[in-house]
Amino acid sequence: MNSPVATINQKKLILRTIVFLGTLILTLYDITILENLFFMDIGHLKVYQLLWFFLFTELILFFIPRFSLYLGCGKVYARNYRQADYNKEALIKNTEKYNRRALLVLILWFTLLSGIGYVYFKELIAKTHLFLIMIFFYFSDQVCINIWCPFRSWIVRNKCCNACRIYNWGQFMYISPLIFIPSFWTYSLVVVSLIILIQWEYQHYKYPERFSEISNLNLRCTYCLTKCKKQLSRIPSSEPKSSPQINKA
Repeated sequence: MNSPVATINQKKLILRTIVFLGTLILTLYDITILENLFFMDIGHLKVYQLLWFFLFTELILFFIPRFSLYLGCGKVYARNYRQADYNKEALIKNTEKYNRRALLVLILWFTLLSGIGYVYFKELIAKTHLFLIMIFFYFSDQVCINIWCPFRSWIVRNKCCNACRIYNWGQFMYISPLIFIPSFWTYSLVVVSLIILIQWEYQHYKYPERFSEISNLNLRCTYCLTKCKKQLSRIPSSEPKSSPQINKA
């Protein structure tokens, strides 16, 4: 049986797949239909304003601990830290290793984003195409969580989402194409997603022990309640042997 978190993520994947495929079909058939749809009136609001409200609400929920059901993003909170008996030097080396890998992801992403900006300002693509790219990234975010993640496999090489060094980067990554469209509706989303990323990095800097399975028992496969525990049991574990200590903070 799937955990509640896994079930929620699967439903998100289904919803985003429908959104992405619907958008793709409209684009291939007649992109002007999609453009008109964005500005269609629904009552006193337009479709793009409703989409903004949905995305903005989804982002804001990341700041409310009671809605942070995922251990992957909930590592920033003390309640998800279960202290292990760990070697501080090992934690420092592990943190530095994953910081280097995270920096590589940052460089690659900004390279990709710069390429998108270049073709946009050269007028090779239009604003609508930037929205399409954002929707593709929005869909890909859940693909990475539910199916396969290139960052996990090729660059960061963390064992799973729970232990991911860049988990809360996802919001800024899929919103980031909107940075080339200056307006309240786009920049408000970019700013909130950027604050989520800054909060994550600040907490990682201040409390690195919360983000590593070396020091946080909750990140170890032994204590994991998600379905992937059975799948990862075939992989030799690198978890250090230690006895649990309850976090007093």
